[in-house]
Amino acid sequence: MNNRLFIVCPFSNLEYTLKKQYGQDSHFLSVPAGLISANDNIFLDNLKRVTTANSISEIYVTNEVSNSFVLSVMNDTYKRDIAFLNPVADLKEEFWMERFAGLTPRQQILKMAELIVELSVESLQSSLVSINVESAQSLTVRGIVLSKEAGFLKELKKMNRYKIAYGL
Repeated sequence: MNNRLFIVCPFSNLEYTLKKQYGQDSHFLSVPAGLISANDNIFLDNLKRVTTANSISEIYVTNEVSNSFVLSVMNDTYKRDIAFLNPVADLKEEFWMERFAGLTPRQQILKMAELIVELSVESLQSSLVSINVESAQSLTVRGIVLSKEAGFLKELKKMNRYKIAYGL
């Protein structure tokens, strides 16, 4: 039995690609833009339910570089009235000089996908204990950045927000 849970943006349609790579019996949980918030109690309740019911031992936070919502933020074409994108836009503003300035648009999008995964992994790791997941200490949380279009899938081994974890 596959005890993997993938956290994905519901609009990225990553399930087929991830099942192909990791097995047909993989489990999925969605969060808009792939950005996990420690304050999202509905998500955390669902996470607890899914991990307990399916004896999950590995959680993968995933993000696709061509996620249309992330692209709209990076290209400044989204509207602030789409509430779940505001945190992504806030990340862009907060990390512009540190992570994005001087990069090509493609590199900026890769960096944003990586940043969303890194911050979501950090948030998830801190949330697991607080929601009393019985197996929290045996859960492994990892990050994945992928591109269906370019055909790459990269598991981020070291979650370090100051260094790029994959080649550009």
